[in-house]
Amino acid sequence: MSPWPAWSQLHEGAPRVPELTIAVLFGGRSSEREVSLVSGQAVLEALRTPAALRPRAVVGVEILPDGRWSLDGSACAPQALGSSLPPDSVFLIALHGGEGEGGSVQGFLETCGFAHTGESVAASALALDKVRSRDAVSAAGVRVAPGLAVAPSRWKSEPKAVLQQVQALGPGPWFAKPSLGGSSVSMCRAQTPQELEEHFESANPLLPGEAWLIEQAVEGIEATQGLFASSEPGTAPEALPLVEIQPVREGWFDFQEKYGADGARETCPPEHLDAGVQERVRVAAQQAWQALGLQSYARLDFIVTPQGEPVFLEANTLPGFTARSLLPLAAKEAGWSYRDLCLELCLRAQAAVRTT
Repeated sequence: MSPWPAWSQLHEGAPRVPELTIAVLFGGRSSEREVSLVSGQAVLEALRTPAALRPRAVVGVEILPDGRWSLDGSACAPQALGSSLPPDSVFLIALHGGEGEGGSVQGFLETCGFAHTGESVAASALALDKVRSRDAVSAAGVRVAPGLAVAPSRWKSEPKAVLQQVQALGPGPWFAKPSLGGSSVSMCRAQTPQELEEHFESANPLLPGEAWLIEQAVEGIEATQGLFASSEPGTAPEALPLVEIQPVREGWFDFQEKYGADGARETCPPEHLDAGVQERVRVAAQQAWQALGLQSYARLDFIVTPQGEPVFLEANTLPGFTARSLLPLAAKEAGWSYRDLCLELCLRAQAAVRTT
């Protein structure tokens, strides 16, 4: 059982809920826009559900594909939000990838004086970049898969040399993914160098400054660890129950497995990882958290080898909030409803501003 108390028994912050004006921010211009739309609507529905303890107001703010922001259906320039919302509003960021997860939206909100969920600008940018975050976590002693970063310009100029380097990582299969992407968009699993070459030639162009991260596949079970900053300064982040992921078709956690109704089996607590292995994943996740400078909440993904060793995949500072998402699943096992989790994120964001 999780040591986490039920939300209703938690800290004295709960009486502040009626003081909250919550702006749920979703949409965006990244490749994960459609996922964010689903997350945002789910959060809005949960927070607007009639309950004894309700926020003062809950509004939806969508970043449109053309870059404008829409406040409950009325498009406006982002700079106009300051006159449309109370200054003590808290933004619950339900964006994924791109400007939402890379830190630029966080920086804008902080410049406007708004509290927001999620990480700081610097930690968001580092965690989103799969190449830089991989290097930071590896330097902290957490195992990563054999891999290399390949800039698009290098692939175009010397593809044979790149494929030789890939083969030097070890036998396939290999995974190739955009360093600034998420939700397995434009990601592939290649068994041969030829398959990898075909993917590079047909994939959508990468963002400016983005690279391909190519890693040798690691045999094992995928698991994800949710962490929250501890209420005790200077101590390790608190861990939610671990979630085990069992793909049902292709053998890896692709977009369909993540979001399809017939996708992967996600079990919490895990079915095939014993208590000792779960503890090793928790410790590795906390080490990665420290290496990335995280201070709010995150979901960190691993492959657990048959020997029980966790291998770091990536960190998600704005993990999904759809009906199929993994952080809400872990929170439910800890005794928190989806709505409780959303409120807790907002209370923590507001408290962080009050203490700075």
